[in-house]
Amino acid sequence: MYLNETITQPERMAKPSFNVRFPAETVAKADRLEVWSSSFNDPGPDRNEFRLMAGSECLATVHQSGY
Repeated sequence: MYLNETITQPERMAKPSFNVRFPAETVAKADRLEVWSSSFNDPGPDRNEFRLMAGSECLATVHQSGY
């Protein structure tokens, strides 16, 4: 997996994808949202991982199938 995007706008961190949503109280504690994506070389099905971060601490993670 690779870091595909880093989001710092709170409104985009709350709902970065069609099927992904984070609670407002958790977003308020975060400084960024990291979007990690699989590549063609990774084994298994394609997926994305949304990591809501505060410094080095991961506050919440959501996995999404597909790319």
